Amino acid sequence: MKQFVFSDCEVSKKIPEALKDCRPSSDGPLNLYQINVEPVEQPEVSFGTGSACLGILTAKRFPQLPIFSLYLKSGEVRVSFERIPVGDVSKRILQQIDCWHEHCFKRIVGVGNSPSLLFADSEKYRGYRIVPLTILKESCWTIDRQLLSSDGAVSQELRATGDLVGRVVTKKYLPNQKERFRVVSVRRDLTPSSEFPDKSKAVTYSEYYLQRYEVHIRDMEQPLLEVESLSRNANALVKVEKGSRALKRIHLVPELCDVDPLPVGVWDAGLLLAPLLWRFEQLLTAEELRVAIGTPTLENPECFLEQPQYGSSEACQMSSPPSKKKRVAHCSEKAMAASEHHSGKTTDVWIRVDSADFGSSSSLSSGPEEGELREEQEREDGGGVPFVWKIATALTAKSSADFFNLERLETLGDSFLKQAVSMSLFWQYSNKHEGQLTKKRSRAVSNAKLFLLARKRALPTYMFVARFQPSVMWLPPGFSVSSPVETADTKGTSSQYRTQLMSDKCVADCLEALIGAYLVYGHYSYAFHVMKWFGISVAPAVVVALSGSSLEHVTSCVSQISDVSFYEGSGLRNQRSLETLCAKFSDFEKSIEYKFKDKRWLLQALTHPSFHWNRVTDSYQRLEFLGDALIDYLVTRKIFEDHPHLNPGQLTDVRAALVCNDTFAEIAVQRGYHHHLKALSPRLFKAIDLYAESREKDDKPEASVMEIDVENDDDEEVEAPKVLGDIFESVAGAIFLDSGLDIDVLWRVYLAMLLPYIEKYGKDPPIQPVRKLHEMFPSGLQFSAAKKELDGGLSCTVTLPSGDRFTGVARNGKLARIVAAKKAIRHLKREIPD
Repeated sequence: MKQFVFSDCEVSKKIPEALKDCRPSSDGPLNLYQINVEPVEQPEVSFGTGSACLGILTAKRFPQLPIFSLYLKSGEVRVSFERIPVGDVSKRILQQIDCWHEHCFKRIVGVGNSPSLLFADSEKYRGYRIVPLTILKESCWTIDRQLLSSDGAVSQELRATGDLVGRVVTKKYLPNQKERFRVVSVRRDLTPSSEFPDKSKAVTYSEYYLQRYEVHIRDMEQPLLEVESLSRNANALVKVEKGSRALKRIHLVPELCDVDPLPVGVWDAGLLLAPLLWRFEQLLTAEELRVAIGTPTLENPECFLEQPQYGSSEACQMSSPPSKKKRVAHCSEKAMAASEHHSGKTTDVWIRVDSADFGSSSSLSSGPEEGELREEQEREDGGGVPFVWKIATALTAKSSADFFNLERLETLGDSFLKQAVSMSLFWQYSNKHEGQLTKKRSRAVSNAKLFLLARKRALPTYMFVARFQPSVMWLPPGFSVSSPVETADTKGTSSQYRTQLMSDKCVADCLEALIGAYLVYGHYSYAFHVMKWFGISVAPAVVVALSGSSLEHVTSCVSQISDVSFYEGSGLRNQRSLETLCAKFSDFEKSIEYKFKDKRWLLQALTHPSFHWNRVTDSYQRLEFLGDALIDYLVTRKIFEDHPHLNPGQLTDVRAALVCNDTFAEIAVQRGYHHHLKALSPRLFKAIDLYAESREKDDKPEASVMEIDVENDDDEEVEAPKVLGDIFESVAGAIFLDSGLDIDVLWRVYLAMLLPYIEKYGKDPPIQPVRKLHEMFPSGLQFSAAKKELDGGLSCTVTLPSGDRFTGVARNGKLARIVAAKKAIRHLKREIPD
């Protein structure tokens, strides 16, 4: 795989500005944030006694970010932060905080013990400190100065009282074991003399300890402690499977246990610090990019014609008019200060947004609950806070193995970028034919081009491409790397703490995902805004078309194209010729349920290049180029919106099955496009008639070339003539221009034709037969080269690992491979039915 390198073959990881030069000092500003960890699925489980937790002490103020989830074996927990008063902090207290901070990461978190990591008091980056907090009175938290000054000794005498519930204990008889347990309850119905659960090992608890550990229990009347393990989670960022959530509870004898001096609340938060701070810094990075990109500030889309600024943030709608505009603004320091002054409060509560709502299964349209939540958040925060999750999703590659990644957003952003660039080229190069426009578009949206644009904005430094592994790639706050690290996981590369490898395609996908994220959260103006920020310019007519504008500007844009598409000539002769050529178009308009205002657009859309009798308009080729991009985006957006359950691979499969010549040709025959095609090619019409007859005989009118019918033994697959798909796309372009650049009108017309296919493939995503066969046989599968047959067709033979051979015949090699693969799969299904 080709690697683009920045600084020693690696990309430096972005350090958010909020974490630079943030080490607290006694003579500078201080900010204290309480870390709240609350269980979701088991609210009866209390994290600690409620009187102790952890906090972050920093010299800088953090921006507002959404609440996020972490996943334990016991279930999901929500992590939130609240800014609380700091109080006086002396130099002596700061020195104690430094010692406690180092002790916390080495003892509790367990990631600061590597010989390559050194705790640096003067570390410039990530200099914030983790501090223990305690509650003085109701809702009044402060730094636990007593815990800071404690020597960490453990209690040697332990009595089974109710005060032990929620405390952390260790096994005294196993001093080298680091496992700790939370006391869930005191079992007064159980004593060391009680029956041991596993009778094969011992009869009573006292007998078990004597045989297994050679330990004598003195007090045989003491009640036992019911405990559960406080184990570190390898990756609490990802959901734990339901079957592995249950924590096994065991019983311990009080006199054989030591009580840990740290409160259970400190342990609960401390064991989650690595993934917690990783997600925290990930959201800070996304927020910093959001602020850098900015948001559209002007509400009049006509301003695009005069200056490079962008318009309203109307919610995107597929088949209905745009909804009311929603305000999105920055959460600036000044605005937050004004809000505090107005409310009379001095705390900043992080906005409650569930991270799962913005993961890989996010959909374009919000449900009622999410929509209400978004409106409430926008009123409270100006709209930036919930958007951070979208940007974080767009910055996270699949290789990170997180529960969300950029792939779905990349699919949507790719189709929108293709549409915007295609429309822009269509207007800018009115004298270029379809082939030239396609070549220009390929260059404009190529991975190499997008990579260079992204690199100029340092986008790779914002990305998250590596799997979260605290021991080899996460640098705790306050620690520095003493020397390069080479481990089996890094495969001989240099330190993974500050850098990461990525390909050019991964960076290009991230750029497209960001376009998709802005499109999902805002409107077309948001997508244009981020494209402009990256240096991707579009023609003003494109902005007018998609963002909405006055009739005057729309008319001007359409006239610009019609002047090139329609030929000038004698007025009366031209009119008579137009009437003759369009004489039977009324039947076609009824079929597609759209009446053209200017029949010349429809005439052009149905005119093949061979039809030289048309002296009124150009051929359909340029309209085909435009319609292809429009349909591709609208279909992609529809399945993205209506089928959030589809993973990125399935989304791509459905999109490929819908936006292809076979599907378009099928619909074109159903709606009678071919009856109105203007062409002078008997061979072309013969191929169309042959295909139309084959579709009329088919009892499954919505069958795709990808589908395999076990009962059908036809040896030949009739190829769909490309011209049918071309005119299906060109008519779409014609409707778009004739309707005054109204994409909603176009979608209402074409949705009626595409909806049966969208619903079918959305429920059961098809897989291309050749690809499916390769998935069934990853190795040992062989396809022969295409051979020409006597009748002019081509044949291809596939050989299975078992030696069985199947031959497909079609009019081209690609289709012959598909036919051969279909036969093989049909045979396998009959031999081994589902």
